[in-house]
Amino acid sequence: VMVLMAAVYDLEIEQGEDTKLTLEVEGIDLTNALAVIQIKKKVSDDNSLLELSTVNSKIILEGNNILNVYITKEDSLSLVSEAYYDLVVILENLTTKKLLRGSVRTILAVTKW
Repeated sequence: VMVLMAAVYDLEIEQGEDTKLTLEVEGIDLTNALAVIQIKKKVSDDNSLLELSTVNSKIILEGNNILNVYITKEDSLSLVSEAYYDLVVILENLTTKKLLRGSVRTILAVTKW
């Protein structure tokens, strides 16, 4: 996925499966940046269903323009069928940029093991 500023990208995740999303960002140097994704049931909710970040190692920076986002099968169990997210980075100079936003559709598991 090539990311331009404030792009809209809807995610589809299978509950109970690991998901990796690789994002290539153009025009921004992500060296030493912090990145955070909050997934919420409603955009206006104060609490997140799931938070992914460079702090909790759910987002890994590769070079100066690649973000690898990891949602584990355990993480996916906390999600509901429809939710919303955005991806924000805090750059080395403390500038904050919203890179992505969209919906998260979770395909709920039918068979439980």
